[in-house]
Amino acid sequence: FSPFVLSSGLTPEGLKSMTALRTTIKEHDLARSEKELAMQQMPLRVFVLGARAEAMLPPHLYLQLAYLLPNSPVHVYFVGPECIPAADEARSTIVVSSRLVLKYHKSYFHDAIWNFAPFDPYTDVFFMFSPGIGHPRARPGWQPTVEKLLETKCAVFATGFHERDMQSDVRALREDFGDKMDWLLEPRENPFSSLKRDFGIRNLREWAISNWGIYGFRGKRYEVQRQE
Repeated sequence: FSPFVLSSGLTPEGLKSMTALRTTIKEHDLARSEKELAMQQMPLRVFVLGARAEAMLPPHLYLQLAYLLPNSPVHVYFVGPECIPAADEARSTIVVSSRLVLKYHKSYFHDAIWNFAPFDPYTDVFFMFSPGIGHPRARPGWQPTVEKLLETKCAVFATGFHERDMQSDVRALREDFGDKMDWLLEPRENPFSSLKRDFGIRNLREWAISNWGIYGFRGKRYEVQRQE
């Protein structure tokens, strides 16, 4: 079950991207009984871009992904300049279980992209948690990363910590990349947002809720030219 369906924000392009990912998950389920599929299965790759606190959580907490997708091998990539790998560089890859691997890359995605290529919309999905794409200081730094994201043609989902923050990011995306992207999930309140409300230290009237809103997009898969 998913609360994101065509009648509640998911677009036809979003349905295509979600169907691609679900197809891979279904193949993983079938591989339990078919040896040929088991030998050919590729892991699901989940990229967390601009990773901060997500990369600092104890690795065992991500076992929830293994329970959610019990038959799918999942590799989670934390990528960003504030991503802090383990002190021992050899442990920048952590094997949590036989089906869950965490990898840490302290760099910008657009600089490290060749470490992850090639990309496949059937196995790869990207997340950006409260990235601040529309913030005046952060916007120039995000532009080359979003440019490369759109080239992958993979699904990208991002969040905002309140409506104004989310709309700022959405507006920046539309202004900078509107003709290069398709919307997968219309901006909306996230039913899986945090239940904790944080208040500003200097102004208690300012508040934020982690992942309050969510939206999704993807690079256009084909060029459409309108003719009058």
